[in-house]
Amino acid sequence: MAEQQLVDYIKKAKDAGQADSQSRDLLYKSGWTEAEVNDAFAVLIQPQAQPAPQPEPEPVSQPESQMQPVAVQEPEIQPQQQPEPQMAQQNVIHTRRGSHLVLKLIMVLIILVVVGGAGYFVAGQYINIPWNPFLPSTQTVFGNMLANMKSVKYFHTTAGLEVDATDSNKVSQGKLVLTLAGDSDATDANNLKTSAAVNAGLTLPASALPVASVNVKIVSIGGVLYAQANSLTVPPSYSYLGLDASQITGKWLEIYQGFATGNLTPTGNIFSNVKQLSDQVVSGQDAYHYSATVSNANLQALINKITVQPAVKDYVNTLGDVNMEIWIGKKDYMLYGIKIDKAVSLGNVLQGIGIGAPGANLQAEVILNITNSDFNKPVSVQAPVGAQKIEDVMHAQKIKADLNQINSLAQSYFLVNKSYYSICSKTLINGSLKTYGSQLAFAGNDISNQGVKKLICLSGISSYCLSAQLADDSWVCIGKTGTIGSLQCNSFKMVCE
Repeated sequence: MAEQQLVDYIKKAKDAGQADSQSRDLLYKSGWTEAEVNDAFAVLIQPQAQPAPQPEPEPVSQPESQMQPVAVQEPEIQPQQQPEPQMAQQNVIHTRRGSHLVLKLIMVLIILVVVGGAGYFVAGQYINIPWNPFLPSTQTVFGNMLANMKSVKYFHTTAGLEVDATDSNKVSQGKLVLTLAGDSDATDANNLKTSAAVNAGLTLPASALPVASVNVKIVSIGGVLYAQANSLTVPPSYSYLGLDASQITGKWLEIYQGFATGNLTPTGNIFSNVKQLSDQVVSGQDAYHYSATVSNANLQALINKITVQPAVKDYVNTLGDVNMEIWIGKKDYMLYGIKIDKAVSLGNVLQGIGIGAPGANLQAEVILNITNSDFNKPVSVQAPVGAQKIEDVMHAQKIKADLNQINSLAQSYFLVNKSYYSICSKTLINGSLKTYGSQLAFAGNDISNQGVKKLICLSGISSYCLSAQLADDSWVCIGKTGTIGSLQCNSFKMVCE
């Protein structure tokens, strides 16, 4: 049977214009079970179950009886004054037993405020008026969120990053836009796994389309980051010397070791200056909305869990404190959203990739939005098969670029001297030539710096052959035809193929 207190409360909340969903949320937080709330709503939905009680108040012989609906609360409150000591503990409803008096008093308050105060209480459900007795404290909400997030095993994340760079005159120097969507597996606290799809584009003021863009899949397992570029546009002026984008597109590369391996959830409350804002819906969930500050010291502590790179740590140190907006689920206290909007000094960071003139005082507005969902919905994150270390791939491409450079110098030398004979000396590249010698030596040394085991240079009047043994014992070669092959040179007459 439905509790009459619940029925009365819901009816009066309806009369006051309060949504049923809002009434349900308040009652659940007050300790009423879903079954009890459903029973109470059922009584109001099926009025035909009420005809029996209706005739009782029908004798309307005295005019005063029509004023009774407001006073009828008094006999209901009187029998419940026994649990009054529990009211001293808190002025919110925590349990069903011993606290119905408080619920009745609040229902009376609703009536009084709706009638005499233009719906102030009802408005409070939407704009979080501070005195609202149903709201948990920020300490409670953030404490529950930190505890619950620490226990999360799986979650889905979408993120958007915009970095808009301007000079001292507020003139745009370029804009970087990045989006990410991925899943994380934290079942092993010491082996965080993440997979995601990332799209990024760099646009300069003079161009309508991105001058550089990438669509890449990333996987991070046990501190190792893997990446597979499905599309990559890198103009020559921004590219690494010798980089051939077509040679890495579609391949899984092991990029970098040293990313986070453990649970990144902070162990304590890292937030300060917390202020509650209007509630909002995020990822389909009703959420508390706050503004808060993370001090630079706490930010550094989080970065230390993510990377060991000194350059990253040094730059984070220049950011100062970071203000953000935070969304925390009302029912499950999960972290559903974060937004950061901060102006930062870029110094020479963007100039290194071609944005802004040298010496320009570059500033940037950084806007970061992160949304979480699908908490504890299992996902599978696996290391890619056949991934190559990016150092090996880049070394191989750099060696090929150096070989092409040497061939270009050899052809220029042949045009003048009608011979390749002096290009090599005692199976080594001849850096003593009066012309082109220093350039040949530079390219030869660069090849050696790529981790090759052996470099062989053989030359004659009509031909030459240059080969390098790579770290995996394979060979790469070039000759007068300019073709890069995979043979070991054992004669200057050998045709590289």
